[in-house]
Order: sequence, then structure tokens, then C-alpha cells
Amino acid sequence: MVWMESIVVCQCLGKGLLFVDTQCLGKGLLFVDTQCLGKGLLFVDTQCLGKGLLFVDTQCLGKGLLFVDTQCLGKGLLFVDTQCLGKGLLFVDTQCLGTGLLLLDTQ
Repeated sequence: MVWMESIVVCQCLGKGLLFVDTQCLGKGLLFVDTQCLGKGLLFVDTQCLGKGLLFVDTQCLGKGLLFVDTQCLGKGLLFVDTQCLGKGLLFVDTQCLGTGLLLLDTQ
């Protein structure tokens, strides 16, 4: 497991793109999986007000998405388990103050 903060990473065999802006200034989170079997787009723009979720799952093996936004009071949770070659994603923005935590479980 790899722990990182507020970063841009490539995962899913180097084919995905994950951008996390934990500044809570309306920048939200953008996840584009460009080739994890060419599937899926996830865009979350909460604007720190618990607003809005757009998820398009075009069958990255049809695996699930859980998004819980508890009003940006240090409790936001984003979990994407694509099971796309076992690449899970867990994002926890613990304070909406740029102190977000990103966990990539590549195993």
C-alpha cells in the first residue's frame, strides 16, 4: 500500500489518472481512467458543500462506487473499488483543508 497526500498519480497499470485537490475551494476530485480496459469516468465536485456527483461506469468490469460526502466537516469519504486488475482506491479528505489522504492499494 502506498500513502500519499494531495497528489497526481497514475495507477491501473499506469493507464489511469487521478487528480485530487483537497483545498476545498470548489476544485473537487477528478478521476479519469483512460485505459483500465478503457472504462469509466468519475468526477466529484463537492465545493465543500456536499454538492454534486457525476459517475459514469462504462463497465470497468462493472465494479462498484461508494461516495459519502458528510458536508465537508472532516468526514468526506470516497471509495472506488473497480477491481480493474485489483486496483482499489480510497480517498479520505479528513478536514477539507488540504489535509486529504489518498490510499492506493495496488495489491
